[in-house]
Amino acid sequence: MGRKIASRRSSLQLLEDVPYIPLQEYDRAKRAQVKVGDILVTTTGQYLGRACTIEELPVPAVASNNVTILRPLPGIDLDHFFLAAVTSSDLGKQQIAQKQITSAGRPFIRRDDLGTISIPLPDKKKQKAIATRLREMISTVQKLTQLAKQIEAATEELVMAELFAGDNDA
Repeated sequence: MGRKIASRRSSLQLLEDVPYIPLQEYDRAKRAQVKVGDILVTTTGQYLGRACTIEELPVPAVASNNVTILRPLPGIDLDHFFLAAVTSSDLGKQQIAQKQITSAGRPFIRRDDLGTISIPLPDKKKQKAIATRLREMISTVQKLTQLAKQIEAATEELVMAELFAGDNDA
């Protein structure tokens, strides 16, 4: 399951929305194969620079042409969720904006340029603490969003019930 910063989609919805490719095509797309722990970053279009981590992968997957897979260099001790959060933050987006190019009206960043953005690297304990706090905040946002939807639905029900209850009084 991809986890975007402030995502509200479940893994089941994600699986329903994706196109499937033949196994032979999947096998040929070695560099585009997504793995647990990968960070996916949009590198083309209006959502340029948005990142998510792959925390679960219920079925094999490949990244589209509009997405770049980020993987820390070997030997770099980096929390994946922390990296995705920094990439999606104002700090990451500012660097991406400086390196972006526009072609045919669509902004994009070259994969090689994406690999050159500077990521502040606190020790692993601090990274994990930041990532844990962000996960908690995202969970709260998801719960509040669900509550807001429930309140909105209850409000609509109340309005309709009151409107039609008035018909019985006449």
